[in-house]
Formats: sequence, structure tokens, C-alpha cells
Amino acid sequence: MSAQPVHDLRYSPKAILQSLPEQYRQEFLTQYWKALEDAREPGEYHRVHDVLHLWWLSSLALADPDYEASLQEVLNGTAITVPIEAAIPDYEERLARVRAQRGR
Repeated sequence: MSAQPVHDLRYSPKAILQSLPEQYRQEFLTQYWKALEDAREPGEYHRVHDVLHLWWLSSLALADPDYEASLQEVLNGTAITVPIEAAIPDYEERLARVRAQRGR
């Protein structure tokens, strides 16, 4: 049996904060503090993980030197895109499962 890490270092608030460009740090902190406050309510504990996961993914995107240019292309409608059904072949089945789980 191998030892498993107790904490996933990807979701370290300090590591995320340090990896973000300066202009995104205050927004991260605002959302993180809000998630901590929300997590005080029973059933809302997941909010901290959700925020950390979102910002960890964002930090990966923001680390790409072409991120801002790519974002501008998307906003301008000039980006080369792929329909989600082509990018994720079983997209419709996945979507149906999630909707069924949510009771839609």
C-alpha cells in the first residue's frame, strides 16, 4: 500500500494566490473569503473546494502566455472553435446523466 497525500497541493490557497497574476489576486481572495463564510452553513462546506478548484484551473489558464490573446479572439468571435459534441464524443450521454442526477 502506498502512502497517499493528505491534502491536494493543487488546492492550496497560498499556492493558487502566488501563481495568479497580480490583477486576479484580489478577486480570488474575495471569492475565497466568501466561500469560507458560506461554508459555515451545514451543507455548504463544498463551496471552499469549488472555489479552490475553479481558481486552480484558472491559474493554469492564466499561466499560458497566449491566454489574453486567445481570450480576445473568443470575445471578438474570431477564435477557431470546435463544437462540444466533437470535443467530447459522449457529451450528450454525459449531459443526460447529470440532468437525471439533478432530477431535471
